[in-house]
Amino acid sequence: MSIAVLPFECAVEDGKPYAKQLEATVEAILIDMKRFTIVERANLLALLDEQKLSMSGLIDQELTGGIVGGVQYLVVGRINTISQEKTYNQATNRTAAHVSYNASASLFFKILNVETGEAIFAKELSVKQGDEFLGLVRMESSQDALTQLVYKYKLQLRKILAESFPIEGMIVGVEGESKGKVTKALVSLGEADGMVKGLNVEVVTRQSIGGKTRVTKVATGKIHSVEGDFSVVSMDSLNSGKLDASLIDTKNGASPYYVLVKTAASDAGGKTTSSGPRLF
Repeated sequence: MSIAVLPFECAVEDGKPYAKQLEATVEAILIDMKRFTIVERANLLALLDEQKLSMSGLIDQELTGGIVGGVQYLVVGRINTISQEKTYNQATNRTAAHVSYNASASLFFKILNVETGEAIFAKELSVKQGDEFLGLVRMESSQDALTQLVYKYKLQLRKILAESFPIEGMIVGVEGESKGKVTKALVSLGEADGMVKGLNVEVVTRQSIGGKTRVTKVATGKIHSVEGDFSVVSMDSLNSGKLDASLIDTKNGASPYYVLVKTAASDAGGKTTSSGPRLF
């Protein structure tokens, strides 16, 4: 898939450096996902100029005409508000008096499917950072508060991108069944696809109706084990009733069941690869 991250806009002058940081953060996440071709921004901006499309227009409106140049998806964003607040906390018998800083911001984030002109994600994201639990996390400067603010956005954006672009595979074999229903399945996703034990999986079917595709969720599960180019998925017993083992052609590795992995690998088992800056 080809994708481009356009320069993030900022409605407030003080937020421009953070708009650039968030823009770079999104690009780094996409590169880390190892599933995209990142399109050169300079070439794309020239193309947008030729077609008289502004970044503000892409943020506020649907895309009415396809953009050529091999771009399948566009990521745009705009910081609408960013604020800082200085507070003074009185000394008590449990904490020392100190000056601290709170920061908050709102970011409109949008992912556009260039081929259809539709937004696959469009939402205002708000975050706040400041004092927590008796001053154990204290922002000693406005810069500290804003740095932590950007980190909180990074966690949100990583989750949004993982869910917007799920890794897709197919059930190709039955590893366990009960009364004709699949309890464990072999899927066509492995180590090279970023599979690790504990990732959440959705199983869906697709039906073409009048030139459109209807997607139906039939089961959920988790990656039980990873075996080279394949993984074994344990199905949630409460949601696997529609997974018919007789429809899976184990010999030829085919079935009507597709698997979607919408969770970033770093989130498996509730773990993350980085805890972010600790500002005490």
